[in-house]
Amino acid sequence: LKQLAWASFAIGLLSSKFLARQKALPAFGHGVRNLHGREAQWVAVKVVDLFCGESLESEALREVVIMRRLGKQPHCVALHESYREGKLLYLVLERCEMTLLQVLEGAPELTEDTLVPIIAEMLQALISIHNILVVHRDVKPDNFLISGEKRTVKLCDFGLSEVLPGRDSKLQGVVGTPVYMSPEMLKPEKHKHDTKTDIWSLG
Repeated sequence: LKQLAWASFAIGLLSSKFLARQKALPAFGHGVRNLHGREAQWVAVKVVDLFCGESLESEALREVVIMRRLGKQPHCVALHESYREGKLLYLVLERCEMTLLQVLEGAPELTEDTLVPIIAEMLQALISIHNILVVHRDVKPDNFLISGEKRTVKLCDFGLSEVLPGRDSKLQGVVGTPVYMSPEMLKPEKHKHDTKTDIWSLG
């Protein structure tokens, strides 16, 4: 997804509900202060340029639908609101302080005691989405973020996700990052897959 590098660009649309810092910020996680309620909180604004084509537009809108379905899962990045202005789509998301990779790279030593709690929370994220029949389809270290003082692991980026029609249903197609794809995703016949593809990718 193409993302805009200036948080100030979003002020015009969000000024009635949000205030943004007037400075350049990283492409993901624009610092915007949410003024809903009495207590202000920082959120992330993901800006998607829909001029890039119908497939991108479909992916972005599907992400909004999936994230609304997820609601407030403790181990998934939450969608607070979404706005569309012409060919620009704004996703107002829960803000996470760092990526999982940053945490792992900053650890003095990757011991079992360090990794087991992290992996357990990653599995909890998958359990929570699979319980409501959502298949992520792009599980990889880049799509896990860290939030709060307790460093809660959060799954993000649901643009390639899909909802299973039923518990025994299968999805079809080759989707995701090749190096993390499951064998069933890569099978030359019909590429049928379900929630198990996420478990493979995590492993």
